[in-house]
Amino acid sequence: MHSITLLPVSLSKADYVAINHRMWNQRLGTRRSNWLLVGALALLTIGTVYTLVRNSGQLTSWTNPALLLVGIVFLVGRAQFVRWLMRRGYEKSRAQLSRSIVYTLRPNELRGQSELVQFSVQWSAIKKAAWVKPHWLLLYPSEAACYYLDLRCLPAAATAADIEQILAAQQIPQQQV
Repeated sequence: MHSITLLPVSLSKADYVAINHRMWNQRLGTRRSNWLLVGALALLTIGTVYTLVRNSGQLTSWTNPALLLVGIVFLVGRAQFVRWLMRRGYEKSRAQLSRSIVYTLRPNELRGQSELVQFSVQWSAIKKAAWVKPHWLLLYPSEAACYYLDLRCLPAAATAADIEQILAAQQIPQQQV
């Protein structure tokens, strides 16, 4: 197995928000709450339409339409609020996240180097890898932090399949997001 050195990787705010919002949407808790909310909104819609049909277009109560409106605002507003929180988190960590890092994937370790820091992590410290389509690979040494590798920064001779082989050889669990 050979080493792969990526061109300098920098993470923009837009990329950070897109990646993390996609990861948030893939979480079981997020999907479950979205399905429950959509189901509740569907039932409220059916109840409202039934009331309108039964009463010749007259609403006898504004409860269902009001709850329907609140539910729709919550569904849309929650996603926007999460994006806002992610942008805010990026701004707080911009000093670290926006700096260009050169990653080198070696057979026994992941190395990183920026103008401020140089690090080396054994593959055994990486708990999982997440392939975030179309351009990103996230390597997690813990649940709370990850390394963001931009696959567009791969040198011409290397491919994502090469990285996948390195991760598989190290028995790092991989997931597609």
